[in-house]
Amino acid sequence: MKRVRISELFRDYDKLRKGRVTRTQFKSILSAQNFQLGDEEFEFLANKYQTNDPERFFQYTAFVASMDKAFTTYGIDKDPTVRVAA
Repeated sequence: MKRVRISELFRDYDKLRKGRVTRTQFKSILSAQNFQLGDEEFEFLANKYQTNDPERFFQYTAFVASMDKAFTTYGIDKDPTVRVAA
C-alpha cells in the first residue's frame, strides 16, 4: 500500500512512452525520491540498463521490472488467490 511507485515517476519524464529516459533524468528522479547513490553506483545502474542506441538512454522499464520482481509477484492482479512468500 505504501510502496514507492517508481514507474509513475519515470512516466512523468517519458512523454512519448518509449520506456526510456536520459541519464540526467534518471539521476533527477532518484534524487527527488531521496535515493542517495554514489557516482560509482549510479554509473553501474546507468550502464546496466542503458539502451543500445547511440544516445545510451536509461531503459527504466527493465529497471522497474527488476525492482518489482524483488518485492511482488508479476501478474498478481490477474490471480487474486495466489500466495506470495514473505
